[in-house]
Amino acid sequence: MLACGDLSGNIRLFSIQRKPQKLVAIPLTEIQVNGSIRTVAFSPNSKKLLVGTLDGQLISWDLLTNE
Repeated sequence: MLACGDLSGNIRLFSIQRKPQKLVAIPLTEIQVNGSIRTVAFSPNSKKLLVGTLDGQLISWDLLTNE
């Protein structure tokens, strides 16, 4: 899984699949948060996504319940 964020507060999650000679990113979902995204990281068990914003917020997103 791959996560990326942008300055408008959008976080996009992708499934990565290997195809012959390349990797393909398949969009899964999009999450909107308040604030510009500075960093994203998965928890060690990949059940949560941690999001850091430019204004200092730290948001924990449960990937199983989408909350």
